[in-house]
Amino acid sequence: MARTHEWMFYEVMWRSWADRARVPYPVPWWAQAAFRRWSDDFDSGTYESKEAAFSSNALYRYWHMVGVKDHRQESLIGQAGEIEPVYDKYCLAFFLYEPVSGTVGVPQLAECGTVAQCMAAPHLPVVVTTFRTPGGVEFTQRTFAAPVGPRQRDLTVTRLSVTAPGGPPREGWLCAAVLPAGPSGFQRHDRGDPGGTDRRLTFLRYLPDEARVETNSGWGPAFDTAPTHYGVYGNPDFASDPAAYLTRSPFHDLAVGGKLNAALQAQDQVAGLCSAAFAWPFRVADGAAFEVDVRLPVDLYSGAADLAEIRATPAAELEESNRQFWTAKVLGQGVQPGLPQPVAHLTDLFLQARSQLLVLSDHGEIHPGPTVYDSFWIRDSSVEATACSLVGDAALAEHQLGTHYPLRFNRGTGRIGPCAEYGFYGGPHERDDREWDSNGQALWAIGRFDRTAGPGTAFGAKLYTPYVVDGARWLRDNRDAYGLLHSGWSAEHLGERDKPHYWDDLWGLAGLYEAARLAERLGTP
Repeated sequence: MARTHEWMFYEVMWRSWADRARVPYPVPWWAQAAFRRWSDDFDSGTYESKEAAFSSNALYRYWHMVGVKDHRQESLIGQAGEIEPVYDKYCLAFFLYEPVSGTVGVPQLAECGTVAQCMAAPHLPVVVTTFRTPGGVEFTQRTFAAPVGPRQRDLTVTRLSVTAPGGPPREGWLCAAVLPAGPSGFQRHDRGDPGGTDRRLTFLRYLPDEARVETNSGWGPAFDTAPTHYGVYGNPDFASDPAAYLTRSPFHDLAVGGKLNAALQAQDQVAGLCSAAFAWPFRVADGAAFEVDVRLPVDLYSGAADLAEIRATPAAELEESNRQFWTAKVLGQGVQPGLPQPVAHLTDLFLQARSQLLVLSDHGEIHPGPTVYDSFWIRDSSVEATACSLVGDAALAEHQLGTHYPLRFNRGTGRIGPCAEYGFYGGPHERDDREWDSNGQALWAIGRFDRTAGPGTAFGAKLYTPYVVDGARWLRDNRDAYGLLHSGWSAEHLGERDKPHYWDDLWGLAGLYEAARLAERLGTP
């Protein structure tokens, strides 16, 4: 059975999508895709209701991301430029409004205009989104992440520029919306993760003296230029009718009444669907641009001193520092492939993959993704560390394999299902789902790095006892009567959980091979 906020979110999104011709609403791309081709069995029974599956974006349709190398939190960038700091409970989206005609133009809807998106350069984690209305007004949005202040805390910055190429001068409002749902969905919850978080916005407040937004108990976006118009919306009378949310909306107020409600604060204790909009009037002609910079505090900030620190460095300077860092790192260090036609375009993919791996290196732990997979798996990190070592990021690979892998080496005397605890590589993921492939992957990655780093580094010698030899002996001693590793969930895409998979065994062989070659190089028995 759907919970109240799941049901309400589903109804509000569906009704907003159905009524988009009258009141354009920024329905996320993943929600539109679900509505266009709905399937009741796409969740395979994982969720308790279709509303829960929908709210969780069960098809995992994500988009771009930006982040700071070696920092924990990334921000997702949606198909229309929406920004979602992964662990904060809001999404920031931009749109255009024409007061004369009453036209609301949201980039999420094809009827409102055209959207294009690209990376600023293959090596730069800077997402550039361009939206152009049928009337010829265009805004370009550049989004990146940067460290600020003495403690180098995270900040996501988005810079907007409104232009009107050709023709007479154009007037309108550039608008920002704070919404509860973004590129990743409205919640992360399923039967396997009953404690999953959701993105309910139960409290929202705009502080005009500081030109920033409070979202629940955290900090939302801060505007370099204070908006001229604003409105904050919630559910003041605790209504349980989805229709109330459709009329208490900045998009409804703009499309129907031509103005925002000018409220500074709102709450919604029913479904957590608070929203807000902020507007900057502009007048642009050919060759001129109207610009707004917005900062999203991603790290932990509090108090006036932190707000001053966030704003201390001009956005243009942060953007240039970001460009210089990534240019020096990706184009100035490591492998620089030069590929012939017709595969020269793969050079760009190589550079982009490398920069994104570095964004996902959270304090030396390379994670496979920014949201559902924003944690440490032996399997993924073994491949990622090996890739980094081969393209020139050897220090990152050495830190991961030499520091974080020993922390995942189990020394207890108990049992994990049918297998011994001692000698098994794995944290909660591997232990709970019995991912027996992890030992092979850890040994493979350690052996590979020892070979690529060379004898002068002596990396393998530092880890050989107990992390290599006892990890190899675990593979020898913890197999079934047929000589295969026990059934687990490592290769979940290949079959049922209770069936053995050769995936685990092939990884085991790869790890044993590297362990044996390392023993030969060290001259050990």
